[in-house]
Amino acid sequence: MHAIFPTVLLALTICAGCEREEGAPTGGPRRENRDGYKLVWLEGSAYDMGYQHGKLLHEEIGQAVQFVQSDPLYAFILNYGRRNGIVAPAEANSYQDLLDECRGLANATADVGMTMDICLLLNFGDVLMERVQNDLLAGWPVPTACVGIAAGGNASGNGSLYHARILDWTSVDFVIRNPVIFVRRPANGLAHVAVGFPGNISPYQGMNEAGISASSNEVDPRNRRFMATSGRSHVQMLGQILKSCRTLADAERLIRSAKHMSSEILVVSDANARQAAVFDLSPRAIGVRRSGAKGLVYATNHFLSPAAVNMDEDPADASSLLRYDRLSQLLEPGRSGSLYGRLDPAGLIRVMRDRVNAWTGEEYPADVVDNDRSLATHGCLYAIVFDGARLQFWVAAGAVPVPQQSFVGFSLAELAGLPDAAPVSPPVFP
Repeated sequence: MHAIFPTVLLALTICAGCEREEGAPTGGPRRENRDGYKLVWLEGSAYDMGYQHGKLLHEEIGQAVQFVQSDPLYAFILNYGRRNGIVAPAEANSYQDLLDECRGLANATADVGMTMDICLLLNFGDVLMERVQNDLLAGWPVPTACVGIAAGGNASGNGSLYHARILDWTSVDFVIRNPVIFVRRPANGLAHVAVGFPGNISPYQGMNEAGISASSNEVDPRNRRFMATSGRSHVQMLGQILKSCRTLADAERLIRSAKHMSSEILVVSDANARQAAVFDLSPRAIGVRRSGAKGLVYATNHFLSPAAVNMDEDPADASSLLRYDRLSQLLEPGRSGSLYGRLDPAGLIRVMRDRVNAWTGEEYPADVVDNDRSLATHGCLYAIVFDGARLQFWVAAGAVPVPQQSFVGFSLAELAGLPDAAPVSPPVFP
């Protein structure tokens, strides 16, 4: 049983300055507005970080609860999870520090409607959505989403390894209005950043102080027989990678040691070793594709590794195939118009802003946000490039169409108070 009372006292002490505004003294849990982003610093035990999260983003958490309870789709998903017994499996299969962090968040925001079951379901969302879509929404027009690219060696042109990430879903107003960069310093783990939104504890993408970056892509299972009743949430697993892994080998060991409850792709990059891999994950198999001598690996939303290629939906979603084909045109050496050899941050941003249909050659207007027919028109919520060797990253978010926004630079070293933090260069990609 969690010792809530003494931990609450500790969290209250740590959070004595949680309401500080921009310009207040640095250090400790706090929030700051910078270049259109909410920066939130969390530190200590998992419970402490959840409590700080709730206090520092108290108003926004209340808005998040109102959103999920009033939006027809998200209210339906939340109620489905409660009524169909998904809360108990979520609790049984979540990492202990995720449970502790949810308790802290719920205790700090109970007055605005956040509860333990809402927090659990939101942060077990990859599994929950797979259940809902397979049980009730088969044929519902919600394509799988997201892109991950790792480019280094000859692909980047300068030898450094970069990790680009498009998080697609649909234009969720609350998420678009509230981009948050969480700076996390766990008491028993590595400092890391995660780009997300208020209430988002299990990250969809991030980078740690060891130069490891990771991102997740949804995949539809072939059918119910390819789903499981126990195992880990992959977005929670991604959080564990950022917290505990110093090398790609560490991440692979963590991934292979776990049971997997749903189908997912994780893209993991080790900037210091200049190696990256796409992990195709399902309850029945784990497949890996590595960056290798070409220095390049990328993924949309279908499995391609021999070990897992038969575990996902067949045929794969057309938008996943189309976007993968466009990535091949833009990334692979020898292709007409390829940026291979120039896939540094500027080149990867060009890829993420690409609005060309791979199959027809049509280029969509700049105001098209979500037609599922190109890399930049698939309901993008965040577009990010991680430079793990320099511990820097650039984010576009906060307004649609997201990929057309400026990519604002941040330094993990500066944000986390690490030694020898260098200024972000360049500070922005317009």
